[in-house]
Amino acid sequence: MVQKRRRLSSDGFKLFNMAYSHPPSYSRIKEMLHCIWHTEYDDKLETMVEQCRDASEQIYSIHNNKDVNINYLLNNAIYNLIYCILCEDDKLTTKHQVKRNYRYFMDVMQMCYNEEDHNTAILILNALQHTALKIFKIKLRKKDKMFMEEIEKKYGTWRDSWLKHLVEVMTKPLDALYIPSLMVLNIHKEKNRIYGSHVNLKNAFSSEDIAAYIGMYTLYHNGLAEKITYPLYEEPPVKDNPSLMMLANSIK
Repeated sequence: MVQKRRRLSSDGFKLFNMAYSHPPSYSRIKEMLHCIWHTEYDDKLETMVEQCRDASEQIYSIHNNKDVNINYLLNNAIYNLIYCILCEDDKLTTKHQVKRNYRYFMDVMQMCYNEEDHNTAILILNALQHTALKIFKIKLRKKDKMFMEEIEKKYGTWRDSWLKHLVEVMTKPLDALYIPSLMVLNIHKEKNRIYGSHVNLKNAFSSEDIAAYIGMYTLYHNGLAEKITYPLYEEPPVKDNPSLMMLANSIK
């Protein structure tokens, strides 16, 4: 005997028709999905990314202050990020927590990248690639591997001082939402100032050209100089690579 297919009752069809007869608006759908999938972790990420952007704008806003060593502050940021991954409340954390912290900042970096805050993204990239974190041999998630391949195509690598990022900054139209890496711009500005007249550099931008672009982006991001001081750029608890390596090797 052939078994009959089960069919939805007319009431069942009515239920489906009711569900779709007055479809929710696009904004309502987004709100519903946000409630379903959004987590406390997402909230922390979004807050962090907003604060990172503010910190990037602040470092640009004080760039012209002759009493401030910008490169020193940028180095502070990298050391503070590494220390933050290794320690919690100034105490060494565990290897498991290091992995969680590492992946958290990987997520922050990706969001900053997507939000065009390349200043923060490249600072975090430098921190995550530090030898003190490499010793943990943290396995990258699939999405992390894809992202790292993407940013290498976008930025270049530390070997060429992220030359592709410099080229993008210097050739794209100025954009108030775009925050270039001040570290990368300063590296190439100084390199070209010292060696530009002696060697055939791989880019056609003079030190003066790069300084001009820094100045223009400083005009875009100059509203936070006196408002907030972000601890990212403050003096780090650990100020040198050997000390960071010692901390990392002490984590069990």
